[in-house]
Parts: sequence; C-alpha cells; structure tokens
Amino acid sequence: MRNIVSICVLLSFLAGCFATQEDVAVLNSRVSNLESSVAKLEVTPKKIDSIDARLKSIEGKLQALDLLKGNYKSIEDTVNGLREDVYKMRGDIDSVYTELDLLKQRLSALENALLNIGESIKKLPQANGTKSNLIDEAEKTAASGNYTGAIAIYEKYITDNPKDPKIADYSYRLAELYFIAGRYKEAIIRFEDYRARYPDHSKIPASYLKEAIAFEKIGDRKSRDILLKMLMDKYPNSKEAQEAKKILGMKK
Repeated sequence: MRNIVSICVLLSFLAGCFATQEDVAVLNSRVSNLESSVAKLEVTPKKIDSIDARLKSIEGKLQALDLLKGNYKSIEDTVNGLREDVYKMRGDIDSVYTELDLLKQRLSALENALLNIGESIKKLPQANGTKSNLIDEAEKTAASGNYTGAIAIYEKYITDNPKDPKIADYSYRLAELYFIAGRYKEAIIRFEDYRARYPDHSKIPASYLKEAIAFEKIGDRKSRDILLKMLMDKYPNSKEAQEAKKILGMKK
C-alpha cells in the first residue's frame, strides 16, 4: 500500500505540485481507508462461500420437498383408487343383497304356491285313458281354450309318471300353459321347477324368456331384467337372447 503513496507523490510532482506535509497526511489517511476496504473485501469470499453453502442446503431441502410432494401425489392417487374400489365393492354388495332379497321373495312365493298347487291337485278330476291318450286329451283341451282343464291333466300326469322319458317336455308344457292362461305367478314357479329338474333340456332358454315376461306382467321389472341378463349370459347365441336384448333396449 505504501507504493500507492509513492505513486501519488510522483504524480503530484509531475503535475508541478509539491506535496506538503498536510498533503502527505491526507494521502496516508486515504491509504489507511483503502487498506481497511481491502481487508473487508478479503473477508467477503468467506461470506460468499457461507451463503453459497446455505443456498445449496436450501436447494437440497427443496428437492427433498419436491420428492415428498411426488410421493404424496402417488399416495393420494393410490388412496383415491382404493376409495373407488371400495365404492364399487359397496355397490356390488348392495346389488348382491338386492338380488338375494328378490330370490328370498321368489322362494317364499314358490313355497306358498306349491302348497296351493298341492291342494289343487288333490281336487282335480281323475283323468282316464292311456299315457299317450292323456297327453293328447290335454292338448285338445288346451286347443279348445280350456287351459284350466289342460293344466289339470298335465299336473296329474306328471305327478303319476315322474319317470316318463318325455317328462321334461311335459314339465315345460305345463309351465307354458300356466303362462298362456295368464296365471303368471304359477307359471314362474313351474318354470323355476322345470329348470332346476332339467337344466340341460332344449327349452331352457325359452323358459328364461317366458318367466321374465311373466315377472313383467306382475310388475316386477327387476326380476325380469335379472332373468333376461342371465339368459343372455348363458345362451348368447339363442334366438331368445336376441329377443331379450330387444326387451332391454340393447343393440344386437
């Protein structure tokens, strides 16, 4: 720093100015100030390094925070997905309970109707003739519009001849006669009984369709829709399934 003084004195001399003792004192003061400023400047890099370290620490914390935000978003998405699954499961459970209630109602109706049918069978007039003649007689009776008489003959015949090779055909026909006669609750019971006894019979798809229509006739569309969907699921290529789609307003 003393070099600065020498330079200043030299410059003053060259300019034609002779430095006085007072001037030298002023210059010394300036030099001291400059030295003090330089000393302060020498400390500044350390402060800068400290500030830089703090900034890096803050940046690290921000990155960690961003990572936490990302994890939070992932967790939030997972929770939302689980919540949707729970809602769906709750809806499925409600649907199962609804169908179970319907089945219970149908079972109760079936039990009551079977009791009534049993009592009715006891009161039926005796049908006379051979097996083939009895079935012919039942069909002639139905053709005349006397469905009650035809039903009576079929009921008696099925009860007395459970091992007849054509018993599945006759059981379906009995249910169908109840349906044609407009006795829909009894038709529903007979169609249910027919399917339970002869699940592989050729008329099973038709029984689903007719029973579904019977439920509609008594104002139970929920049961109707359940049966129609079962029909479409089990026999998708049947003509009855195509009819079911029409009833439900679905495209082919």
